[in-house]
Amino acid sequence: SLPVEVANVTLVNVPSAAVEVHRPKFRVKDGELSLEGYVFRQHTAETTADSHIDIVFLDVAGRTLRVDTTSFSPRSLSRSFRPPQPHAYFLVPVPQVPAGTVAIEVRGHDGRHD
Repeated sequence: SLPVEVANVTLVNVPSAAVEVHRPKFRVKDGELSLEGYVFRQHTAETTADSHIDIVFLDVAGRTLRVDTTSFSPRSLSRSFRPPQPHAYFLVPVPQVPAGTVAIEVRGHDGRHD
C-alpha cells in the first residue's frame, strides 16, 4: 500500500512537444517510494534525445513546492507508424514528498533548464 503522504495525491501527465508521458504511478519497493511511467514520442517530434521528465510537486493553490528531474531510457525514440510504438521507461525515487503536496505533474520537458 502507498505511504499516507501520497495516498491522496493526484498524478497528472503533461506532454511536451516531443514526448508524451503515459501511465505515471507510484511504486513502493523495499519500503522506498518511487514514481514510474512510460514515455512515447510525439508523432511530430524530430527527436526525443533532448527531452526529460520534470516531477513537479504542487500545493492546493497550484504553487510549485519542488521540481525533480529525471531522464528516461532509451533517450532516443525512433519514429514508428505501426504499433507497437517505441517507448521509454522512467523510474525516479521520491525520498520525501513536500508537506502540502496535493498533486504531482509528471511533465515532459524538451531542452535544458536555465
